[in-house]
Amino acid sequence: MNEPTKPERPSLGNTLLMSGICGVIGMCLLLIGFGVIPSNDPNPSGAARLMVMGAGLIFIFGGLMILVRDLSGAGNNEEIPENAPLILRLGGSLISIAMIALFALVCSAIAFGPFFAGGALPDLTRQMGSIGAAIFRTVMGGLGLAFWCIVIHLVLTKLRGTPARPR
Repeated sequence: MNEPTKPERPSLGNTLLMSGICGVIGMCLLLIGFGVIPSNDPNPSGAARLMVMGAGLIFIFGGLMILVRDLSGAGNNEEIPENAPLILRLGGSLISIAMIALFALVCSAIAFGPFFAGGALPDLTRQMGSIGAAIFRTVMGGLGLAFWCIVIHLVLTKLRGTPARPR
């Protein structure tokens, strides 16, 4: 019988390239959020800066996750192996939870936060209309709730020591 061939892992060069691209994009966004790199808006609000910094952290954590998965020996569509070093398994778990929590935080902030008040995004209602803006905030609230449920599930799963999905 022919056994299915295991897909090859990407080369270290490809891994470093992809994680480096994510890291550079994330650092640029963080520097824009901190005001080191000027943005198009001469006086960005604090809310806009926080949103940009959240996006930057998502890219940075994405780049770190690429490195962790490759160094641990995980192939495409595979979990980090049980025989991988503890620091890589722990790091992979923490990074994945942090990334989903950042997505949840951004969605929740858009839906429930002050980002649509006080002129933080004054063009939203003009571009989408008041009903469009309300629909957008409702969708973001639903996504935020779903992401928070996933974060809670992952944290509880890791604390119990059970696998997140059946094998």
